[in-house]
Amino acid sequence: MKLDTLLICDDIRQEVGGKQSLMGLYNDSIIFGPSPEGMQAWPKLMRLGFFIRLSFNEDEKIPEGTTFVFSFKRGDESVQIAKGQFFVKELAGLRFANLAIMANPFVINGPGEIKFSLFLLDAQGKAYKTFAEAGSIRIEQRV
Repeated sequence: MKLDTLLICDDIRQEVGGKQSLMGLYNDSIIFGPSPEGMQAWPKLMRLGFFIRLSFNEDEKIPEGTTFVFSFKRGDESVQIAKGQFFVKELAGLRFANLAIMANPFVINGPGEIKFSLFLLDAQGKAYKTFAEAGSIRIEQRV
């Protein structure tokens, strides 16, 4: 199994026919304009979408009861964004699986780099696959 893609955007919409539309895709940074005078600059609350694509080897089987944990790390702070279950029977025979995760609100405490990780846990809650620092985004404030 491989993590092929981690995209960060403003919104992920479910379309007819199982398609997903990503709105407001970010590159490698989120840049905030200057804060109006007298207003507190931080923290900022955002709605962020995370689109993750996993690919599987032909003979690869995902264990029954597998869950995922998606989290971020900023400095020493580590925060879980989402936790969910893989529906293993629905993934049987597929080459790809997409995870669409919405975080609302996503709290940004200040400028810096945010690193994202994905962990796959077996039925006992033990990590069997880790995608540490699967992606990152830089937070900036213009003055």
